[in-house]
Amino acid sequence: MSCSSHPATDCYGPDSNNHPDQKELSERVSNLNCDRCQIGAPLALGHDGVLRALMPNSEVIDAIGLPPRLIKALLDRNIFKLVIEDMFRGADGTNVPQAQG
Repeated sequence: MSCSSHPATDCYGPDSNNHPDQKELSERVSNLNCDRCQIGAPLALGHDGVLRALMPNSEVIDAIGLPPRLIKALLDRNIFKLVIEDMFRGADGTNVPQAQG
């Protein structure tokens, strides 16, 4: 999916939270095992396409590999920056071995 401008409504319609990719992304994030997480534990998307839940000391608590369409959905939750989009072009977290998560 590509957009000509940055507002999520241009890509996902008037209710971006109702888009299937956004719903799936929210569901996957909510399923991260964060028993040891503190409220508001940071999430970090690696250049490999793996979304990681982190402890304050950067210890990885849980991780999920995202397919390209969900990486794009996550990026679309922020203001468009070409350099960020380029950084993740071709990333597919589903190809990363589980041990690297």
